[in-house]
Amino acid sequence: MNTCGIIGHRKYNEDLALETLLEELILKYQINCFNFGTKSEFTLACAKCIERLQKKYPHILMRAFLVRGELCFLKGQENLAKYVHAKQVFYDEIFETIFDSKLSSYIKRDKAIIENSDMIFCYYKYETAINKQKTETRSGTSLAINYAKKLNKKILNIAN
Repeated sequence: MNTCGIIGHRKYNEDLALETLLEELILKYQINCFNFGTKSEFTLACAKCIERLQKKYPHILMRAFLVRGELCFLKGQENLAKYVHAKQVFYDEIFETIFDSKLSSYIKRDKAIIENSDMIFCYYKYETAINKQKTETRSGTSLAINYAKKLNKKILNIAN
């Protein structure tokens, strides 16, 4: 299975033709599974694109990696989500759940996404990860990208 992890900043408001970029990933790298967390605007935007692409590529799987307290539904559970915001995504699998809600849980979740992915598709702006003292912060996205580099994962950063 060729698997791609999706990692990105919590705030995302750009239109970078995500659906086209994700379709290129599917075709060029023969990606057949995408791994997601569920807290960032970037991962949600990617998940919505892949959900649409599944109509054209029904073999593509979407797996959610969750931290306790995150809301997620599997496909076929649409009737359970009546009161959920319209942007809710329905995943094919819930792959791994981390059962505490500490801040470190999100770091563990990102590591699990990276470890279970062949490559990483991300939205990481270095200047977003710099604080007022001009030093790199320990943002979740920067920690995740550094961990992916340590594991020699192919990283495609669309923020560059």
